[in-house]
Amino acid sequence: MKRTHKKLLKKHKSVLEMINNHCDLYEISDQFGVTEEDIKFWRKTISEFDKLYLEAVGLTSIQEQFIEVFPKKLLNVSATCKTVKISRQTFYRWRDTCDTFSVFLHDAAEGMKDDVETILLQKIFIDRDLKALFFFMKTKMRDRR
Repeated sequence: MKRTHKKLLKKHKSVLEMINNHCDLYEISDQFGVTEEDIKFWRKTISEFDKLYLEAVGLTSIQEQFIEVFPKKLLNVSATCKTVKISRQTFYRWRDTCDTFSVFLHDAAEGMKDDVETILLQKIFIDRDLKALFFFMKTKMRDRR
C-alpha cells in the first residue's frame, strides 16, 4: 500500500510540473500513464492540483459544476442555470466564447443520446417492443426503404 502511495505521489509531482509548464493533459496521460481515476483522486485530495487541473483544461470551477449538473438536469439549460446560480446569458456567453466549455457540453449531449439509444435498443432486442422497433426503423433505417 505504501509503495503505491509513493508511486502516486511521485507521479503527481511530475504531473503538476507538466501542468505548470502548460503541457496538454493528453500528453501527460500518455507520458505517465495517468488514469482518470488518478486525476479524480488527486483533485479530491489536493486542492493545489484541482486549481491547476481546471486551469489546464481551461474551465472555471463554476463551469465545471455546470457540466457536472447538466446531464443530471436532462440537458435542461434553465434548470441547470438555476442549480448552479448563473443566468442563461452567462451560459450562452460561456458556450459561445469558451471552446473547452462547448466541447464538454457537446460530450454531455452525446452521452445522453448514447444512453437513450441504449434504452431503445434494449426495448427492441430484449423486450421485443414493436413500437420501439418501428420508431427505430423510421428514424435509423430510412436508407432501406
